[in-house]
Amino acid sequence: MEVINFVTKNKFKFQLAQEKLNFNDNIKLVQNKLDCIEIQADSIEEVAIYSVQYSVEQLNSPCIKNDSGLVIPALGGFPGPYTSYIEKTIGIKGLLNLMKNVKDRRAKFIEILAFGRPGEKPITFKCITRGYISKEIKGRYGWSFDKIFICQGYKKTLAEFEDKERVKLWDSSGYKKLSDFINKTYASK
Repeated sequence: MEVINFVTKNKFKFQLAQEKLNFNDNIKLVQNKLDCIEIQADSIEEVAIYSVQYSVEQLNSPCIKNDSGLVIPALGGFPGPYTSYIEKTIGIKGLLNLMKNVKDRRAKFIEILAFGRPGEKPITFKCITRGYISKEIKGRYGWSFDKIFICQGYKKTLAEFEDKERVKLWDSSGYKKLSDFINKTYASK
């Protein structure tokens, strides 16, 4: 049995990964709550790669680490890798203030899944959920930017959908590609 650590303290992130990753029977995904250093970098991918490398070094075993960010083209890609910091400082109200007179409200959530193994360079898989920023805070489900992010093709914010429906709106293509890669890497012999 191959064991792969999904490194996060967030129970919801791990549950979501369990639902979206479809591994063969010879692979077991486990949550590891390792205190992981999260660097400040100019790209979400750099953060995920650094975090998975650190995790692999600390645990000496295969690991998956994800990182995500909200990217708004009209703000030059901001907040991007600084999404968590923005959430803690100016919050969603502050972000809406930055967008006050902005006509181009397109946005996307980018999630990077980084997979690493001892002695190997990590590889990444990307999920992109496209949409736009609403003009007001709406909804009671989800958290943070869910209250101002409207997925492409919808008229309601993510926070206006209950958990089971909201999860279906996120792009899962990176999870599928990661599953396929890991299944091939650890194919039963």
